[in-house]
Amino acid sequence: MIDFFEYSDLCVELTKWTKAYDDGDPVVTDPVYDAAYRKLKQFELANPTMIDKNSPTQGIVAGSTDGFPKRTHEVPMISIANSMSHDELRSFCDDRTKKGCEEKVIEFKIDGAALGLMYNNGELQDAITRGDGVTGDSVYVNALQISAIPKRISAKHKMEIRGECVWMKDKFQAYNDRMEQIGGKLMSNPRNGAAGTMKSKDPQDVADRELSFIAYSVVQGSSRDKHSDDMEWMKKEGFLTSDYDICPNTEKVIDGAVFMETKRYTLPYLIDGLVVKVNDKTAYKRLGDTSKTPHAFTALKFPPEVKVTRLLDIEHSYGRSGAVTPVAIVEEVELALTKVRRASLHNWDIAEYLGVHKGCSVVIRKAGEIIPEIVKVDEIDARSKDDYEVFISAGGDLRTPYIQLHTKYKKDWYLRPKKCSHCGSDLQHDSNRAGNKLVSWICANPGCSVKQFKNIVKFVSKSAMNIMGVGESVIEELLSKGYIKDITDLYKVDKAQLLTLDSFGSRAVDKFLAAMKVSRNNYMNQFLAGVGIPNLGKTASNVLAEHFGDLESFHQAQKDELESIPGIGNELAETIADFRKDGGNRHLFRWFIDNNICTKSKPVKKSSDKLKEKVLIMTGKCELDRTEFKQIVAENGGKISSGITSKVNYVIVGEGAGPSKLQKIDKLQKDGSDIKIITDKEFLKMLE
Repeated sequence: MIDFFEYSDLCVELTKWTKAYDDGDPVVTDPVYDAAYRKLKQFELANPTMIDKNSPTQGIVAGSTDGFPKRTHEVPMISIANSMSHDELRSFCDDRTKKGCEEKVIEFKIDGAALGLMYNNGELQDAITRGDGVTGDSVYVNALQISAIPKRISAKHKMEIRGECVWMKDKFQAYNDRMEQIGGKLMSNPRNGAAGTMKSKDPQDVADRELSFIAYSVVQGSSRDKHSDDMEWMKKEGFLTSDYDICPNTEKVIDGAVFMETKRYTLPYLIDGLVVKVNDKTAYKRLGDTSKTPHAFTALKFPPEVKVTRLLDIEHSYGRSGAVTPVAIVEEVELALTKVRRASLHNWDIAEYLGVHKGCSVVIRKAGEIIPEIVKVDEIDARSKDDYEVFISAGGDLRTPYIQLHTKYKKDWYLRPKKCSHCGSDLQHDSNRAGNKLVSWICANPGCSVKQFKNIVKFVSKSAMNIMGVGESVIEELLSKGYIKDITDLYKVDKAQLLTLDSFGSRAVDKFLAAMKVSRNNYMNQFLAGVGIPNLGKTASNVLAEHFGDLESFHQAQKDELESIPGIGNELAETIADFRKDGGNRHLFRWFIDNNICTKSKPVKKSSDKLKEKVLIMTGKCELDRTEFKQIVAENGGKISSGITSKVNYVIVGEGAGPSKLQKIDKLQKDGSDIKIITDKEFLKMLE
């Protein structure tokens, strides 16, 4: 058993992992999380007087997102406790039978993002995420984009329906295929994609990704005494629901659990187990609950399906980001009802940590039941991808265990490549803006064909020029045939050249040329966001476009003027100046200016000059939506800063603002800055 100090560290780690999971960007896999949670629980059971009040077992970790209105759950949205085996499931059922609740309902545990739908007068009034179980985010506008959510129901009184937002497997795969074609960001798996999408500030993202909703309970407004009757009512109202079965005794529950696991991979959506519920709702209050889990329900998680196969080779995949990643080629094996010949190794650090070598036996599974991945080398004990995640999350130094492993097992190791196969340049670790080394293994040569491919893909992407129909495969073929070398050449490609591309008929050619013609009228901020200036994002691109008004003025601006712009720090100003020093980049800007493409900033409709020459920034959780805040500032003549600097006049501070930011404000005030802290309500009052 762990000691108190390990327990304290585990509380912090699990809290961090839970928050990341709720945001759709998990740090570790489910098995790693579950094992750590069990260790935590075991310590607390043995040491009840030492339980940390902030332990994840004592409540639900907050998972709200800035920019959405906050709503309090009238009925707390608590989690379901897990039974870790059929024996534990049997024990749960027998215990509830002794308490007069023999009949149970067994249904699939849907792997999605929890959502509560509020109805009144027969109409959908709100949609609220789990959040911390007490307070969640209102994502009503996003919920309206999901066709599987009925906007009207027959009941006229107040009701709440809960369920999971899911991304059906076929829709998820179609979306990723489409993103690959147009150079967009690929999603890792349907569950994380659904969670991230519901927290998108753009409702069109939800519509484009075609999410679904599967209802699993009526928590308010039902006059029915049985959960199974609620399920039938929801079906009649047009809700999608999980398959379920009514079990009159414990043995039927166990039989049902065995059968339902066989259906796991045949469903159109992801599941990660099953849920058993007492069918008699009138007993729920009597059975009670903790602050985290109800006693009327339990969940049984399915273990991930794993297979052992042989590693035949490792391919070096050059992605659109410029990173070189290892892809495992394995002997064909059937996994989750599909044939698998290729599997992810994620990055070279993981490959070295696992000790992959030619001909070794490897354990393979499907991450999120979608993407095959190598879990471990079968003959090397106690070293898996899950171990790696915990090791790195705890700040471990990868090199030491790698050296130990390499010394112990004298094998034909797969080592990361040293030279770029496209241009012959040395490969190296990528680094972030602060100069810190990252995991990615890249070619840093800016003239490399892979780098040019990356720049062009970024330029046409949704976050920049949004040129639809110009996908990665098209860009790759145009580069390989020598028709284009940089983004300016996209506007020079002619019909005859396009007709030589594979599977590119006259209709596709017309769409390509039409999309490029439309993009000529895009705004300057879109061009700046996609032209390839390092660390220049959408917010700063908007600031620059609004300040200069046209591309010529930006092109001629000196570094000191860039530094003087609120929201553009010295570091970014220096990056922009360095980027323009390159002769090729100066030519690129001049070409767009001379051809009158993307040269003007987007007009801003102003309602007043009350914020003229004022610089503002918002931090923390406010009732005022961030998108609305930015729009209000622009309409009243103000500017948004991308960071807290001496140029900022007002900081709108909400709940949970970071201590480091508050300390920075305090330091600026002591140094003589007139920076002021106000609330969002005070901000709106300024504009009355």
